[in-house]
Amino acid sequence: RRVAGTSAGAVALAHGAVSAPVSPTAQRRHCEAAALFGAPPDCLAGDAPWTVGPSHAPTPAGMLPCQGLPLLSPKGCLKGSLSSHQSAPVLPPLPSALPEPAEPVDLEGVDDLTAQELALEREIERALSELEVADAAVTALRAQVELATDDSERARAEVHQLKGVAENWDRAAAEGQRELAERTRRVDELAATLDFGAVPADSSAEAAMRREAAEGRRFELMQERVLVLENQTTRLEEQVSSAQTALLAKLEERKRLEQMAETLEQDRDSLRAVQREMRASLKALEAQLKGREESVFAGARRKRDLERQAVHLRSELRGLRT
Repeated sequence: RRVAGTSAGAVALAHGAVSAPVSPTAQRRHCEAAALFGAPPDCLAGDAPWTVGPSHAPTPAGMLPCQGLPLLSPKGCLKGSLSSHQSAPVLPPLPSALPEPAEPVDLEGVDDLTAQELALEREIERALSELEVADAAVTALRAQVELATDDSERARAEVHQLKGVAENWDRAAAEGQRELAERTRRVDELAATLDFGAVPADSSAEAAMRREAAEGRRFELMQERVLVLENQTTRLEEQVSSAQTALLAKLEERKRLEQMAETLEQDRDSLRAVQREMRASLKALEAQLKGREESVFAGARRKRDLERQAVHLRSELRGLRT
């Protein structure tokens, strides 16, 4: 862009459009642009301020003054500049002043961001505290559930025990009712044989007849009592015989179980003896196997020694033959 601007200024100076004094910097820039466009090298001579007028404008044949400088190709411009002066264009000087310091960073939103972070942190702490409270509540509920479960199991065991006690009481009550019914029946049978009539003390014939009738009634009651007692005795004998039969059966079962226990003990002793014999035979077989393994190992070692001796003898035989 700088070269284009200076070239435009050089063209304007060449046509006489500028006639004012030029500074040295502008003079140098215009000379560089003129050199690039094929201007005469006399514009670079001298250090004092100079003016460009119509006398410096080139007027070749067949060229009008208003046409300006002839444009050349970049190759021709570079060739003309190198032919006019053998030095490269002078670069502008580096700036002597340091760059201004950077503006301070705006920290207006830091407090707002910190406040937002603090609010968020407070919300997180509140949520964590609520979570801890909920966790403690859940732990307490679990402990209550465990206690309730233990209490229910204990109550279930107690109810089961009470049911067993109630069944035992029902069974005992049924047996007591049966026993009471049996004794009531016996009492009724015995009461039917008793004589509740009083013997009159009169000495008349009617009193004698009544006495004879009462004695006959008493005799009949005694016979009935004897029959009842015989029946009870028979029933008791049957019960005793059944109890004895059950006892004999239990005794026989006990004897049979004792015989079976003795037989099993004998079998156990025989099996233990067989086991001891088998263990002894196993140990003997292990000892034999170990001896055979040792003999096999010794035979293999002897075989290796003999093979080595055979190889050595073959080598000696080959040496002797040689």
